[in-house]
Amino acid sequence: MILLAAEGLQNKEIAERLGVDRMQVARWRKRYLEQRLAGIERDLPRGAPPVKVDVAKRLLDFGIHAPTIYFPQLVPECLLIEPTETESKATLDRFVAVMAQIRQEALQQPELLREAPHHLPVGRLDGALAARKLDVAAPPG
Repeated sequence: MILLAAEGLQNKEIAERLGVDRMQVARWRKRYLEQRLAGIERDLPRGAPPVKVDVAKRLLDFGIHAPTIYFPQLVPECLLIEPTETESKATLDRFVAVMAQIRQEALQQPELLREAPHHLPVGRLDGALAARKLDVAAPPG
């Protein structure tokens, strides 16, 4: 919506193209003007593209440590990638190739990202449940 608005299309034209209500377009434009991306990210519809946590979880399937995803808060959906100077060019090239593959998966098979990780002993946890029922004790034994 925002990109179409930036092209100069009116709310009615955007709504017709995307098959949404004209009022929804107006709301998104208003929120975007007031808060930038933060104003619209909470309204992403079901079936929306995978989000940063999905990308981070998918990286684990390739044996790559998941990047920081909750900092900085100024940029919604930001991944903080911080390779050290000890990383080889081959390692960085592999990381870039994996990210390119994940991008293709996000476009063609988004459910693959939403259900990641696939190749680890522990799969995706229910984040909302984990926050409500915090269990930090080690099992007996």
